Amino acid sequence: MLIIALAIVAALGWYFGLRILTALAFFGLRPPKLIFWLLLAGAMVAIMLTRSALICVPLYGILMFALGDLAGLFLKNAPAAQAVFSKLWQGGLTPLVLALFITIFAVWNAHNPILRSYSVALDKDLGGLEALRIVMVADVHLGTTVHEKDLPRLIADINGQNPDVIALCGDIFEEGTPQALREAALAAFGGLASTYGTYYITGNHDSHVSAAEAALFAASSVTVLDGQCLLIDGRFYLAGRPDGGHSGWDARMSAADLLAGIDATKPVILLDHRPGAFKENAAAGADLQLSGHTHATQLWPFSPLGKMANGINYGRFEQPGFSAIVTSGYGVWGFAARTSQRCEYVRVDVTPAR
Repeated sequence: MLIIALAIVAALGWYFGLRILTALAFFGLRPPKLIFWLLLAGAMVAIMLTRSALICVPLYGILMFALGDLAGLFLKNAPAAQAVFSKLWQGGLTPLVLALFITIFAVWNAHNPILRSYSVALDKDLGGLEALRIVMVADVHLGTTVHEKDLPRLIADINGQNPDVIALCGDIFEEGTPQALREAALAAFGGLASTYGTYYITGNHDSHVSAAEAALFAASSVTVLDGQCLLIDGRFYLAGRPDGGHSGWDARMSAADLLAGIDATKPVILLDHRPGAFKENAAAGADLQLSGHTHATQLWPFSPLGKMANGINYGRFEQPGFSAIVTSGYGVWGFAARTSQRCEYVRVDVTPAR
């Protein structure tokens, strides 16, 4: 598989390079080919190694070059239309400029999260509550686009919604998050304010909570909920299903074990970083599932792949007696760019059966 993937990347890079050479030749520029290919290969390797947002330039450049080639085929028997297209195309300069503008947008989009709101009506009573407001944040991936200077905004964004419950649904950190930034975030979480508290579950990139971090969570009044189902104020259950990380997905705690022995007349809100087990969670008794993980695929046009992999890629899913909400995440993973959906934090207003 790795060899096939590398071959595909090499073929796409070759195609991209040929189209750049065509664009340069259109303006009378003909660089030495060996130097050109070495520079292009070096730039691509540097982009991958540094996880630069400039990945959007070849990605969207290749897509637009391919569309241009298809347009050329369709217009080959229409000389007048082909002449207009050639003038607009400018030998291939236009798609490169457009790819650059898309990259600028993608960087801005990755650094400017918005509020996304949902309303969920349950089939059960909420223990006398008229409504329950949950604010969910997932996939911050601290250190990619969200840094220590951004933590006050994150806390203000959450507190500004006057939440009853705050759900930190995994991948708040990642493997490369510096320890100092982890500790700064854990301290900042002490400033979160809600009626029933802040609850944290692990994701596939932050699947282990050390003893030292557990103490810092506790000091900030954040409950690490992995593998627990708590009855909150005698009104509703809040459950956290452990993720298991990169290698433990199949071996993680089942939803049935997590929710064993609960009072089925009370609502169950289940936090599960990955959305893919929504059918299992619903069958085990969850009324509402809150998830992240998918990033809404982060870079368009790969959303169909996300749906194939996770069942739900983004947004709301409903079936009788069960709802699931999947967030695109407050941050991004890998490349500091987003062209699919917005970065977001999520407000869920839950109402009881009437």
